Amino acid sequence: MTTVVITGANRGIGLELTRQMLARGWRVFAGCRNPSSNKEPFALNHQDSERLSLFEIDVTDERSVTEAAADIARKASSFDILINNAGVYPEGGDESFEDVPLELFQAAMEVNYLGPIRVTRALLPLLRKSSRGRILNLSSGAATITTKSDSRRYCYGPSKTALNMFTRTLAYELIKDGIVATAMSPGWVRTEMGGPDAELSPGESVSAMIETLDGLSPDEAGLFLDRFGNADHYAW
Repeated sequence: MTTVVITGANRGIGLELTRQMLARGWRVFAGCRNPSSNKEPFALNHQDSERLSLFEIDVTDERSVTEAAADIARKASSFDILINNAGVYPEGGDESFEDVPLELFQAAMEVNYLGPIRVTRALLPLLRKSSRGRILNLSSGAATITTKSDSRRYCYGPSKTALNMFTRTLAYELIKDGIVATAMSPGWVRTEMGGPDAELSPGESVSAMIETLDGLSPDEAGLFLDRFGNADHYAW
């Protein structure tokens, strides 16, 4: 049975990943900042308590991440896939540089960049025990530098660009252990972050992402993929 750890599973893409992976018969550890206050993942846990475990995690807090890793280790000797999905879009997106508070830059980097670093470091010992370890870092088309042609998303975009570089660097180290690390954009999805005008439903985005994730090969380590596994859709 494939075992997955997901952060940011309380809503949107993370919640949909949890639903669809459970439907495939996978074992899922779903991380939320406040599991008991999130009705939907809590309801899923009651429906499928044998294969779904909710755990509390704040990816900006080193102690919280360490305690979450220990909680998972008490319940599983290893797992196969880590999905760093927790993320924030702290700004409105259209502000001028001088109108963006410094705290928003810090918030984006703490969650979107340093969060996956903390989580990956804490869980890597368990992931190394898998025969087919995978790390999926949720990125965004807003991370691209080559095609950047506007002055929007001062905080969110650079935090995802940094995540892409971390992913590519990590991939070269971990491939020798058989662990494939990739960055992937889910597309523009109708979530609280993506907004009501986005092109895709969470279900459409996630179903394609899971198919790609399930078929990842070592040749795709360190790549920036779209949800279908294409490496040439998004420029670096």
